[in-house]
Amino acid sequence: MRDSPVRQLVTIAVLMLVPVLLIGVILGASYRTEATRRGLAQARLEAVILAEFAVKPLLSGHPLAGMTPLELTRMRALSAQIVKDPSVQRLRLRDLHGNVIFSEDGSGFHQVIEEKALDAARRATVAELPHLNSDAVDRGKARDLSVEIYLPLDVGATSHRVGVLEVYLRYTPISEDVNFGQPAPRGHSIRSRRERPPFVGGGQHWLRRRSR
Repeated sequence: MRDSPVRQLVTIAVLMLVPVLLIGVILGASYRTEATRRGLAQARLEAVILAEFAVKPLLSGHPLAGMTPLELTRMRALSAQIVKDPSVQRLRLRDLHGNVIFSEDGSGFHQVIEEKALDAARRATVAELPHLNSDAVDRGKARDLSVEIYLPLDVGATSHRVGVLEVYLRYTPISEDVNFGQPAPRGHSIRSRRERPPFVGGGQHWLRRRSR
């Protein structure tokens, strides 16, 4: 018995709809991947700004394994300003062997050294997108999605590597920028719906991001 014209039309419509849905799924996954890539690039840039204009001016240029009391005092003063920004969730300094030397919240000391910190000390910046406190060595309840960045610190005229900056940036504001259509900058000025964190006076002040 032959199918009715209506059933045939339904079958054709379903067959046509399937590839459309597949294309939508593929495009959606591609968009999310690109948005994540741009978000990570934007977060890396913010970490570089933090390192260049706030952290490095406070360091004398010797390895962080031997941080002086003055450097530690300066870092405490800086972190007290930085953590007022809810977008910054954690700030640490590590030596070239991955050991935590400074931690604004007192976490990370005497824990298993993370391979990501060693990779940054030996090679280049590492940026990932986990939940805060989701690493095996972390304590406390997992929190918001964050960009976890390990940035090598090269200090002085000869760019002598002294250690690693570890910083966690809350991903939601960055994601909002990306979804708003502002791509991560590539060596150009930063524009977004929220103000970026400029540094004044060698890193002594952190102006918090504010929505326009």
